[in-house]
Amino acid sequence: MIGIEGAHPGGFELTKQLLKNEKIDHSSKILDAGCGTGQTSAFLAKTFLCRVSALDHHPEMVKHAKKKIPTS
Repeated sequence: MIGIEGAHPGGFELTKQLLKNEKIDHSSKILDAGCGTGQTSAFLAKTFLCRVSALDHHPEMVKHAKKKIPTS
């Protein structure tokens, strides 16, 4: 790994709690711009079974995100 799992102000647990309060379901389509290593994208897809498109400017981040997020 690159030594970075995620950069979430308040930690990833806070991010998860905030997302659980949103109206996200299997019909949701989400764009995770600046996805970093894909931690949030993977969580969204797995937890809510929604469609997530993730992108990042840094090729190394995209490489790591692709390992976590299956592409179709």
